[in-house]
Amino acid sequence: MISFALPWVAATGLLLGLVPLVLHFLVRRPPARAELPTARFLTPDPRTRVAMDRRPRDLLLLFLRILFLLLLGMGLAGPRFFPEREGTATWVLLDGGPGMAPVWEEALSAAREVLTGVEGRSALLLAEGEGVQEIPVAAFLEGEVLPSPGTVGEGGYLGQFQGLRRRLEGENRLDSVEVVLVTRPRREAWNPGLGGVRQLLYPGSVGVVQVGAGDRGPGGAVPEAPGEEEPGSLVVRTGEGEGEGEGYLEAALEALGRRVEVAPPGNGASGGDGGRLVVVPGVGSFPGVLDAATRGDTVVVEAGAPIAGGAPGIWDPAGGISPGPGSSTLLAGEVRVPGALLHPGAPVPGARIPLTGADGRPAAAALPLGQGCLVVAGFRLEGGGLPLQPAFPRLLEELAGACRPAAAGSGALDRGALELIQGVDLPRRVGLEGLSSQAGIDLTRWFLLAALLLAILETFLGYRKP
Repeated sequence: MISFALPWVAATGLLLGLVPLVLHFLVRRPPARAELPTARFLTPDPRTRVAMDRRPRDLLLLFLRILFLLLLGMGLAGPRFFPEREGTATWVLLDGGPGMAPVWEEALSAAREVLTGVEGRSALLLAEGEGVQEIPVAAFLEGEVLPSPGTVGEGGYLGQFQGLRRRLEGENRLDSVEVVLVTRPRREAWNPGLGGVRQLLYPGSVGVVQVGAGDRGPGGAVPEAPGEEEPGSLVVRTGEGEGEGEGYLEAALEALGRRVEVAPPGNGASGGDGGRLVVVPGVGSFPGVLDAATRGDTVVVEAGAPIAGGAPGIWDPAGGISPGPGSSTLLAGEVRVPGALLHPGAPVPGARIPLTGADGRPAAAALPLGQGCLVVAGFRLEGGGLPLQPAFPRLLEELAGACRPAAAGSGALDRGALELIQGVDLPRRVGLEGLSSQAGIDLTRWFLLAALLLAILETFLGYRKP
């Protein structure tokens, strides 16, 4: 199918093509015969000099002139040829960032495994920085080894999706695609702005195959890491909740199978053998926070909560983008946190990030402290009906495991960030009809070249005619 960027220009060329047709019906009338020699000096009537013939003359020249004007008009109208779309392909997007160098051989093996299991069309796209390079699948499956990524040029997952989008816009033959990302999930490749543009860049879900995380489970899932606290371990909370949802924090923790003991404000967490989860809402002070973390407890505090003893600054109140009024975000993939409960700021560089909102904004920071862990939540733990949500206990579990040794390493992405990359609520197969707006084969030069050749031929034939 041929489409024109300027259809009115093509229509003008069509109308101009009718002009030679009319002109070829006009013939010059021969002079009238006169018996008197002096009759030739009479002035003939101008209306009798030209007459209309019954059929056009010089059919070849007529055809060339009409075709020349048609090609000229269509060439100036920006013609593009769009082949008929058909079929679905699986695109394997291989993460080629610097962070993939330690697990590059594993990544290549995982990509070959995915491509081998694909039925039908497939393609291998190597994402480096913000560019995507297509690798011949046949040669890759036969054992071609791709060079290991360099140490610079980390475009992050945002750059990979931008490169994928450009590849989608250049595709003009496929009807739809499915995308599989082979990557080592890592925090250094995370872009906070990805949440706002992820669906715009690729409006479909992405299958993620994780490498560098030990043995992968079904679908590339990372198995649970050891060291999780057993149900029934002691949980100590200090301070009294305020606002809607007061008192539900204990109920949420008890729903996890934990035994709850409420400690009055101002009291430390003395005694115990460590290994507990101490939750401190942003009310009052908790002098024993640092001692509890050093002893082996996991302490969860809110950003800005007063902590005696000079706690390390792992949350910058002036960093990041402050939540706007009326905004909200999803945490742990299920808990909706109103913007009024979100604290301003962001984790400092180098801090562990155990939670990422659906908008891409880091929602918590963690720091191993002695034998334990200090976790700063970037949102209020009570109020706004937050503890009333059914998935709230699961959110607390995410915070409790912030410093837990993970198979993917301390720099691994949390579940919320992975779900954002995957686009779990989006369709698996994406149609390309509306994405390839700039696709198609440009025919402008060919139309104009054909018009030029016809003009040369018409001139040659016109001058040869006696």
